[in-house]
Amino acid sequence: MVESVARENLSFPEIGAPLELHHFYEWNAYTEADPSCDEEKAAENRDIVEGELESLASILTELEFQKLDESSALAASAANSLKDVLHVLHLSAVPNFDGKVHAKDKVKNMKLEFRKFPAIELTLVLTRAYPSSQAPLTALRGSFYQKFRPTLMQKLSEIWNPDSPAIYEMVCQMQDEIIPLLIAEYPDDLVADANGDICLSFNNVKELEEASRQAYVAYRRSFDSEEHSCEICMRSLLGEKFTFLSSCEHYFCTECLKDLINDKINSGQIKLLKCAIAGCQKSLNDLDVKNVGLSKEMTEKYEQ
Repeated sequence: MVESVARENLSFPEIGAPLELHHFYEWNAYTEADPSCDEEKAAENRDIVEGELESLASILTELEFQKLDESSALAASAANSLKDVLHVLHLSAVPNFDGKVHAKDKVKNMKLEFRKFPAIELTLVLTRAYPSSQAPLTALRGSFYQKFRPTLMQKLSEIWNPDSPAIYEMVCQMQDEIIPLLIAEYPDDLVADANGDICLSFNNVKELEEASRQAYVAYRRSFDSEEHSCEICMRSLLGEKFTFLSSCEHYFCTECLKDLINDKINSGQIKLLKCAIAGCQKSLNDLDVKNVGLSKEMTEKYEQ
């Protein structure tokens, strides 16, 4: 039996919303200046941090790593309470997982399959005492991982050691180690089956659909950055040039799909428009047609 992933009564910062002080993990130590960090040590820390951030920007995408404006990332009360803020950062890492994620809601028993776990989204505050004597101050954003926040944040907090930059290692942990850890720590919430897949249960359809949206965004992030073969033209292209079919989730390059749809519209055979994978035969729907970006003329002919 799949237990529910309970999320009620959880206060969490949505992605993009200004952060209050209580959203940060173990924030109390950051409301006073660190007396051990004099001007000389602060200057040394700044040089280390600038080098670390430059390296991160060179190996991570803009979706994975961004510098944030303090005034928009932090609520006024948090900005006034935190001392010696040097940088505010956004980290976003999609966890690696080889199995499938089966999800359902408890009310309507709606069932979906996730191709990826949602991305883990963090906001980090670096003070002038990082990395010599303070770890990054960290807040977990979004709803999906809030149930697992104590374990996740504790694991990430253990990475930092005095005088050691920790941010890249945090990204690696989120990508490679967090999901196995959470499966072990929360076996009633992340239920592993005999195939190594994970089963999740949500309290309602709204929660399920939001988790599904986050998982799809995470999947497209990795898919879009890799090359894939189109089964129609047999070209290898970056994933961003492909469109998924909503009924079967097979994918083809958008150019080929558009040509296929235009051909069926012009020949009056739109009702025969099906997935091009042999043996699938799922029909394309209005959403599929919309997603390929037909011209105004062809859209009008399709809608007739």
